[in-house]
Amino acid sequence: MLLKDLVVEVIKDIVKNGDTSVTAVNLTGGLLTNDPQYSDLVNNAIPSINKAINRLVTMRKLPFKTWTVPVVYVAATDSSKLYKQYTLTLPNDFRDIVSIVYVDPKGRLETVQWQTLSKTSYYLPIKKGTDNVNHGEFIIQYAVTVPFLTSSHYNTDLNTSYNITDEMAQYITLFTRADLWEVEQPQLAQTYRQYAEQYFDQIENQTKAFRQENVTSKYNGDM
Repeated sequence: MLLKDLVVEVIKDIVKNGDTSVTAVNLTGGLLTNDPQYSDLVNNAIPSINKAINRLVTMRKLPFKTWTVPVVYVAATDSSKLYKQYTLTLPNDFRDIVSIVYVDPKGRLETVQWQTLSKTSYYLPIKKGTDNVNHGEFIIQYAVTVPFLTSSHYNTDLNTSYNITDEMAQYITLFTRADLWEVEQPQLAQTYRQYAEQYFDQIENQTKAFRQENVTSKYNGDM
């Protein structure tokens, strides 16, 4: 679902008289945002949509992602060290690390420990081959975040960009309507919020640790 379609879904149920002008075309064309009858609804809907999405992010309901980091060479004089400091270039949607797997040159996997020094700096374990040179790579599994969405994201596909499915979007709609109706219709708002929160709770939690079967070996050779 595109963000503009989600905004329309939110406000069209609130508008009395079934006004057919509440469409994505009129939203992006400025007709709704320039109309005092709808401008407040549009302006208030977007922060509430972000609030609902943030619930999914903080509850870790969005699928984890991975990226790889090559193992850095460590000189023989540093052979007594167990960990090396890495300064990582983080993916744009990075929130925090969930787990790290070391993959050796033969494709064997090992879950490893790490220590966080800062948002971009981490201690990762030193791994050596028989020639005293580090080999392989780390596959880092991480929880994602979603940027604060604005009208500039109207044509963004929420599923393609952020793994927010159409079903999730339906309950984000209810969550957002609950926010917008909290004062005028508190009982209905409470019902909508309960439906949304129950759905969010029932989404499969994405906090499972990295499984070895999730990794496809990138190396050939005898085990």
